[in-house]
Amino acid sequence: FLYGEWQTEPWDPPAAKDGVVPKNDRGNVDLHGAALPPPGTVHVNLPRIARVARTLGIDYASALVGFEFRRGGKTTPKFEGVVVCEEFEGRLREAHAEEEARLIAAKAERERREAKARWRVLFSAMWTRLSLREEFAMDEFVMDGGGEPDLDETRGEETVDREKRARSVADEEDGENDGGMKR
Repeated sequence: FLYGEWQTEPWDPPAAKDGVVPKNDRGNVDLHGAALPPPGTVHVNLPRIARVARTLGIDYASALVGFEFRRGGKTTPKFEGVVVCEEFEGRLREAHAEEEARLIAAKAERERREAKARWRVLFSAMWTRLSLREEFAMDEFVMDGGGEPDLDETRGEETVDREKRARSVADEEDGENDGGMKR
């Protein structure tokens, strides 16, 4: 110890006055360890709470709750929530609930718009495919794999028989399929 117990006094943080939170030199409140917030203040640990306090014009301080030790010996402060005066806590929590509801509604609306756009792309592709089939009479043509369409009438009976046999073999294999596993 650097000092004897008779030479020290327990530290008593200054109390909040006139709605102003007492802050340290860096503009936050130390709550690491078992430290309690200064008298007349409360710790509110909710996501995005600092932004809500800023929009309401409430005086707040970021709550320093500890330190994170990273690789290379780097130590960074860990902030969670804010410290505000007790008289603003209820108003701040209500505003936070409203803001979270607004964010959830905005997210749902954004997802709905994106889904609508994806459906529009899908239907556009389907309409394009249908209009191309109608325009070029694709129902009459069968592709032979070489990129050149052959008319159904010009195909030989051997080709049709070969395709029918291939389909029937594929149908039989589907019946013997072992749980959807590829062979």
